[in-house]
Amino acid sequence: MPEKTLFTLIAIGIVGLLILIHESGHFLMAKALRVPVKEFALGFGKALWKRQWGETTLRLNMLPLGGYCAFLDDDKEAGYAEDDPRLLRNRAVWQRFLVVSGGVLFNFLAAYLALLIAAFTIGFAEVKVQDERLHVTQVITGQPAQVAGFKTGDRLVSIDGQPVTDGDAFIKTIKSRANQLTPMIVARGDQTVPLVVTPSAAGKIGVGIGPIADRVYVKPANPIVGAWTQTADLTAKSVQGLGQLVTGQVSLNEVGGPVEIVRAGSFVGQNDARNLLSFTALISLGLAVMNVLPLPALDGGHMVFLLIEGIFRRPVPRKIEEPLMQTGLILLLGLMSLLLIKDIVNPIKYPEMPPKPAVEAPLNK
Repeated sequence: MPEKTLFTLIAIGIVGLLILIHESGHFLMAKALRVPVKEFALGFGKALWKRQWGETTLRLNMLPLGGYCAFLDDDKEAGYAEDDPRLLRNRAVWQRFLVVSGGVLFNFLAAYLALLIAAFTIGFAEVKVQDERLHVTQVITGQPAQVAGFKTGDRLVSIDGQPVTDGDAFIKTIKSRANQLTPMIVARGDQTVPLVVTPSAAGKIGVGIGPIADRVYVKPANPIVGAWTQTADLTAKSVQGLGQLVTGQVSLNEVGGPVEIVRAGSFVGQNDARNLLSFTALISLGLAVMNVLPLPALDGGHMVFLLIEGIFRRPVPRKIEEPLMQTGLILLLGLMSLLLIKDIVNPIKYPEMPPKPAVEAPLNK
């Protein structure tokens, strides 16, 4: 089997497993509290496969855009009494909060477990700088830099006659010269090479820049603490990335849906399969952070309604809550469908695959 196909299948399996873990969090929390679960589903839309398991219908649906747990409350035609204790809405606020937050909790636990396995086996990647001067670390296929003749390993000497000493200044200069011919000089081996590049309308040329560095994998002295530290760090980065998207610091062109996540996972695996554990943790934490947002149809939206009920000792009227949740679900599915189309029509460009790194023996720290 070709390597790309193998890692694509692995990435699909990782995404599917994390969705399963999220929905299992809701399911198992409900079961622990003896709340009946009517349906447990992966995907939306028409069922491709379903089977009855006790009181629960297990479903695998056509649209792979997530999953859901349906409770007896969702069956409007069943005619349950308003005070039926089997209905989730008749349970105490704290019980409903645990059921709603179960998916987020399980995603955090899955991320920590993935990083704990990494801590005990391969360790975590650390970068050791060999040359602090700015170099081209990657060239993205089909972008202006490749057209201009940039190569991985080129050292940046000057741009538009000004010496390159700072990465932020370099990026700022590139952005300021969108759609303009820009002369540059790079050092390649013992020679200096003049190049002319035209940054895109977005002010990018399609390169990664940074110092020359080697990557080694180091096992933490305390794997339990090390895994927790990594989990906290990746959580902070997930929140930061979301904030950059909201504030416009990250373009929507750099955002992907389910197909793009699979492509990213495949790229990560082909580059260095040891990074797949960190990729798994990052996607799991991303799911947790997204779902905890206080938006209708997301777990966070339900949590907000429960917090309001807990504070004011009375639930938000159903005539207000249900339309908001239904509208939120429609908008959410619409957004995910648009991202799916964007993934196919305008995929994110990844750099050419670098040569395989030598396998380092894990170091103890």
